[in-house]
Amino acid sequence: MNNVFIVLSTIHIGGAEKRFTGLWKSFQENADKGFIVKLVMNESLYQKLAESGEVNPGNKNIIAANLSGKSFWQYRKNVKNILKAQATKGDIIHFIGLSPVIKIKGTRQLLSITGTRLNVDGRINMALILASALYANAIDVLDPRVYATVKKIFFWKQKKIFRTSNSFCDVSVYKPLPPEQKKDWIVFLGRFDEVKQVEQILLFLPYVYKKLMQAGNKDYHFYILGHGALETKLKQILSSNEYQHLPITIRFQKDPWVIVNKSKVFLSLQLHNNYPSRSLLEAMAAGNIPVVTDVGQTRWIARPEFSYYLPEKFSKEELATTLVKVFKLDAQQFEQKTNLARNLVLAEHDVSKMQAYFESIYRQV
Repeated sequence: MNNVFIVLSTIHIGGAEKRFTGLWKSFQENADKGFIVKLVMNESLYQKLAESGEVNPGNKNIIAANLSGKSFWQYRKNVKNILKAQATKGDIIHFIGLSPVIKIKGTRQLLSITGTRLNVDGRINMALILASALYANAIDVLDPRVYATVKKIFFWKQKKIFRTSNSFCDVSVYKPLPPEQKKDWIVFLGRFDEVKQVEQILLFLPYVYKKLMQAGNKDYHFYILGHGALETKLKQILSSNEYQHLPITIRFQKDPWVIVNKSKVFLSLQLHNNYPSRSLLEAMAAGNIPVVTDVGQTRWIARPEFSYYLPEKFSKEELATTLVKVFKLDAQQFEQKTNLARNLVLAEHDVSKMQAYFESIYRQV
């Protein structure tokens, strides 16, 4: 039986880290007889994932080590030393994002290109991604346009270049409560950083709440769930006088399904793109109406038949007006839209489908 080493070389939790940690967990719970899947990651990322509940500390199939270095060459050396000590002939090394551009004798490599643009982090990073692809025996690509570009560049590898259907979620955990148990809750779930526009959302909530109350006296509550660089600033804003009597909760939620299975509306108001947002898929699976910025490939997930769109630089009036529209839906309209959203996730983004996809690739590498 061969090993598969999924290598996460970053130090922060993002969409890719959550997706591939989730994939690894699926392999642990539904073991494939042909592979033992192990997770290799930076110690700092491991600590964050353990604290957030994404992984259980002490799992024998997790290798946490100091992968990073002061330079790319140090990182390359660290990863090579770890994999040389762990991997044996016939094993597969699955690099996420980019690789340290190395060869480990007797092993095969799969590269997952997770960005929606090759040059998203500049030309040097793009060059490293392309070098990683050159070294890989097979390539898995997230974005359809990047997929087309990679197939053109590496035309001699076309039969070993695959496209994933993007993110996934565990639909057995994220599932809506019965309609009578749903609450008029509005949820943001994600990293507290500028790209997510979470500070802008919070600044607009006093006005939004006022307009919602004028439209209908319901039991509204705003949940801003997550952590990140803006956490202190958000809590400072929340402590100001204007917010003292508003139903707003800001916290890290280890089990977010407890909230989103009960809530009705999910805010995914990122700059540039909301694709491929795992938290958006989780909210859709849990029976929420998506309110999203109409940017990038967002509509590939948040389809027009069940979503509401805002411009990238939305105003407080636009946010309030949109939420009022959502809460004016009658019970039948709400159920119809949320059923469409959940059915899309069930059809295209269930974790079991993602595991089957990667099992197939591992056999072809």
